[in-house]
Amino acid sequence: MAVLRRPKLRCREQRLIYASSDRIASQVWLPLPDDPHLRVRDFADAESLAKSVLDAPIEHEALVLLDSTRSITAIVFDPPATVGLFPILTNPPGLEVPYCFTLSIVLNDTDHAGPTLDDHRGYFALRRCHAIQGLWLLDVMLVNSDRVDSVAIGCDPDCVWFDPPPPEM
Repeated sequence: MAVLRRPKLRCREQRLIYASSDRIASQVWLPLPDDPHLRVRDFADAESLAKSVLDAPIEHEALVLLDSTRSITAIVFDPPATVGLFPILTNPPGLEVPYCFTLSIVLNDTDHAGPTLDDHRGYFALRRCHAIQGLWLLDVMLVNSDRVDSVAIGCDPDCVWFDPPPPEM
């Protein structure tokens, strides 16, 4: 039986690359090839990852790209809006990795409990936008030093976190 670690970024190590083109400039975290897969199997993994992003060089948002086993293939820190909305269409440099799931982690400096009506509308709009591209938006997580809120759990009765986790590969 494989032992899976909870997702924990070690961004202080040399894993960040700066990818830029004439259209897009981003910081991207890529797992090392010989690293065990960091997987987001359930909400506990997503919450752990969201908390660890607080240690990363992030100002507003991190876009996590995951493959079909929900292994993290890349994380884009503070992506331009076009990358967050249309990851498949923009193809930023450094993101030639396979992915079919996305997870958005947004720094939240407000003290309200749970998602607001604007969060609800934004989540469903972003989910539709990703679905058109053949992607599945797992969640938009609002995180600060005190709490992690899942917009999917707060708004979506068909939230992926209510399903059993995918089988181990």
